[in-house]
Formats: sequence, structure tokens, C-alpha cells
Amino acid sequence: ETVGVLGLNQSSTKWGVARTSLCGPRAAENTSTALTMFEQLGFAPGPHLASLAQVHWPGRFSRIELAGFSCPVFLSGDHNLQGIESLVQIFNGMRWKNLHLILGVCADKNTAGMYERLESLPGLRLYLTETPVRTLPLADYPVRALAAATGSDRDVFEVLAMVQRQVQKDDVVVVTGSLYLVASVLQKFGI
Repeated sequence: ETVGVLGLNQSSTKWGVARTSLCGPRAAENTSTALTMFEQLGFAPGPHLASLAQVHWPGRFSRIELAGFSCPVFLSGDHNLQGIESLVQIFNGMRWKNLHLILGVCADKNTAGMYERLESLPGLRLYLTETPVRTLPLADYPVRALAAATGSDRDVFEVLAMVQRQVQKDDVVVVTGSLYLVASVLQKFGI
């Protein structure tokens, strides 16, 4: 059982309650797997549960502070369909007026499937961009995604500037897709 979306999330394990800053059911599954492996290696997980609250994984639905944004901004390197499914599960526990989703993927990914899973999110404002490595060119995004996009630019920082001009305090901004894309944002802002 997982409780919470933002802040510390709680997962019930056979060793006790594990609190972590990682979000969603997938994070709870990963926590359980890590604790099981820890036990398999001969350690008792129970006394170490409190240390999980210190786990910080940049780019895995991590909140960042960006000047000029009046709403929460998250980086989430969901680079395949399974990752997008996990992201949607996290979204199910959140509320917003508009969801400004900046998507940049690599050329070898199931972009159509990823977009199909995202397109039904309420208040979605989709922005398309390219990744620093192995990018899917903007022209090659699925036709439905191109038609639905609020905006696009090859440069993710131009897209962020575009989004910054449109956000309101009840909105949420998420940069997702390629881990290369997320890493470039982390590096640019020194996070």
C-alpha cells in the first residue's frame, strides 16, 4: 500500500513502514525490491528503513525550483512506455488547472504509444522538443501529437520560456521523455 504523492510517501513493507521521497506505485515496488535484495545479502532491512527518507533521485519525478515559474515544475525521465505509465499513475494523485507537459524523446522509442497514454490527461497542454542525443526530430513526432501540441521548438529552453509566459499558480509543469533531455535541464540550471 502506498500513501502520498508529493513529499514523503509511505509504503507498507514486511519490515515496517518505508518513507521515501520517490513518488508512485512503481517507487513502492522498487523500494520493496531493494529491501528484499538487502535482506538476501544478509542485512536486516528494518533498522535501516528511516534512511530511505533521504533518497534523492534527480530526474525521477523530482521537483525543481525555476525562477519565474509560479507553479510546481518537475523533471521526470520517463523514456519508454512503462515510464509513461508510471508517470500517469503519479498524475492520478494530483490536481491542476493546466498540465504543461514538455515531451522530448529519442528516435528509437514508441512515441505514438507514449503520446496515446498521455493525451487523455485533463487540462493537457503538450509541448514538443528534441533531445540532446539520438533525438526524434520534431517533424517525425506522431501526427496526432503534432496537431495537439500547444507549442514546439528544437531547444527545450525555448520551450520552457514559452511555458513560463503561460503558467498560472494552479498549473503543473513536467519535462519528460528522454533522460538526456532531463539531464540537460539539470545541468543547465546546476541542479
